[in-house]
Amino acid sequence: MKTKIFFAAGGTGGHIFPAISLVNFFKDKNCDVFLGTDERGERYFKDESEINLYKINLQTITRIPLIRNLFFYLNIIIASLKCFFLIKKIKPHLIIGFGGYVAFPYCIVSKVLNIPLVIYEPNLVLGRANKVLFPLSSKLLIATKKTKKLPLSNLYKIVEVGALVRKTKKELSQITNNNFTLLVMGGSQGANIFFEVIPYFVEMMSKRNYKIKIIQQCFLDQIEKLNKFYNNINIENYIFNFEHDIDKFIFQSDLVITRCGASTTAELINFKKPFIGIPYPYAKDNHQYYNAKFYEEKGCCWLLEQKDFSVENLCKLVTYILQDKNKINEIKNNMGKFDFNSTPEKIYTEIKDIINENKLS
Repeated sequence: MKTKIFFAAGGTGGHIFPAISLVNFFKDKNCDVFLGTDERGERYFKDESEINLYKINLQTITRIPLIRNLFFYLNIIIASLKCFFLIKKIKPHLIIGFGGYVAFPYCIVSKVLNIPLVIYEPNLVLGRANKVLFPLSSKLLIATKKTKKLPLSNLYKIVEVGALVRKTKKELSQITNNNFTLLVMGGSQGANIFFEVIPYFVEMMSKRNYKIKIIQQCFLDQIEKLNKFYNNINIENYIFNFEHDIDKFIFQSDLVITRCGASTTAELINFKKPFIGIPYPYAKDNHQYYNAKFYEEKGCCWLLEQKDFSVENLCKLVTYILQDKNKINEIKNNMGKFDFNSTPEKIYTEIKDIINENKLS
């Protein structure tokens, strides 16, 4: 009997990238794989035919708190009913949840249908959806034992497996450039701060005779403004909103300035790309700060909080980095101490008995 696994993930990159990593791993093991997400998660696939993809929508159109909350919980109930019939039809041997409120309805029906549930937490703070789902799960897989807000009971179910990252594209090689190439990633949560600071930082560095090529992610309505600004000061640039193959930009870059979602930081570590982490201060439970702090303490990045994110402070930090190439080499060496490529195999080891027991039942 062919193994069937249903993956459920929120639609942001922080949830969907780890899911994609594990989906591809189990596809290679000749399993039937299914992924439940929303329309945000859909955009990470060039071709929907490459996976059995299912979507639900939990967005509300009003900002009035009381009405918005009522609609949200009503949507959860409706979505759970839809997920019930979908999961019942597919009959997977296991459901794996990756967090996010969109994943919740897919996961909650596991209890009703008596399907084993395993949840994965990529962040350094246990997400709220995963916290609610923990009592229903067979196991909680975590990226690191440093994860905060873990349950105090049933600790035997909690297993450290490491971060999940996508396979690097080996055909992409480091592109050498006379200019120092800076990649700025962050086109969704709180990205306006990058729009307000980065251009003037680049301009100031240029005046100090640092040659910089800028690759910057931003909102759609900011692309033309940024492109015009950089062209006017003779800065080589590429401005974008969303790219399926963002790996190519990571490989081209010498330094990355980024928000600090778990997936983003882990993939930069895997690519051995030095980065300055700017945590989004309004992320739930301040998890982006803890993600960045973890890697800063391991000597893998520089951390600059948003309250300190200014043209002057950024110029000071980047100048400090550029004045001594050994700093970047040291960061890369520290990044090399992490081995995320073995994470899927560790997860497989943890869940194969659960799958086999369900097949026999």
